[in-house]
Amino acid sequence: MMRKATGALLGMITSVGVLFACSHEATTHSQEMNEFTIGYQKNAITLMLREDEQFHADLEALGYSVDWAEFNTGSSTLEALGTESVDIANAGDIPSLYAIANNHPIRYIASTESAPHSQGILVQRDTDIEDIGDLEGKRIAFNRASIAHYLTLKTLEKEGLDLENVRPVYLDPPDAILAMERGEIDAWVVWDPYLAAGEERGHEVISTSEDVVAYRSFYFTNEAFLTDHPEALEVYVDAVIRIGEEVEDDPSIATPLLFEETGLSEETWHRILDRGINIADYNGPGVEEDLQQQADDLLELGFIDDPLEMDSYIVEGKELSNDE
Repeated sequence: MMRKATGALLGMITSVGVLFACSHEATTHSQEMNEFTIGYQKNAITLMLREDEQFHADLEALGYSVDWAEFNTGSSTLEALGTESVDIANAGDIPSLYAIANNHPIRYIASTESAPHSQGILVQRDTDIEDIGDLEGKRIAFNRASIAHYLTLKTLEKEGLDLENVRPVYLDPPDAILAMERGEIDAWVVWDPYLAAGEERGHEVISTSEDVVAYRSFYFTNEAFLTDHPEALEVYVDAVIRIGEEVEDDPSIATPLLFEETGLSEETWHRILDRGINIADYNGPGVEEDLQQQADDLLELGFIDDPLEMDSYIVEGKELSNDE
């Protein structure tokens, strides 16, 4: 029975796609083909974009072709973007701030609204932990210097607590899944699809990032590609917006592909898409403010060494449009 359960756990870990490693080498840009590379992690919008005929046809009409490079983390995706191994990428807010702090010349070209219920704090099934105050003295898992670490600190701070009041356990999601199942931790701070996978196994969410921290998804390019190929970026962002609206209207159009790519059930993906923010847009009001607040927090927490001025990294409004 134990062997069977362990096998199921390992299957779930594989299903959420965290063990994939990037084997992509730097793209050689061909002037003839105008080929560029999109770095991605598995999510509804990017996977549907990869299969979208209109997107590829619109690029071809401009003389572009696209290659795809899969990565296992936002940090590795953005490192590749900053070194020009890829030209476009999607990732979250905190990994992007670390990339900038590490002098990678990335630029924010589009974003979603904050999705507060797409990350949170899971506790063991059948636990007596009901709220954040009950976590005092308990074992809380999260991966170090991540959005989960940041959310943990800000959530505890809001309740008048800090890490000295709990027992932090620094684990990446694959190890945290196993630790949760074995009862080796009391709580786990994580984001979708891991959050939904934990709920699927009966664990309970006692807190999300709502009213604590912003949690946006972003689309990026690097400085060189922004300068040389704004027309390709406009086609990309417009396609991301269109597909996001389609998924928001009917999440079921994306769940079969997500199941095929990850093995996580269509029902779970439907839950993820229902509570997430699928619609992106060109950067607008609130984006710079949220990023600046997060950058200031990371500096205060000692996660980065120098202050960041976020306005210089954000492509505001529809600056990529040929109409301007």
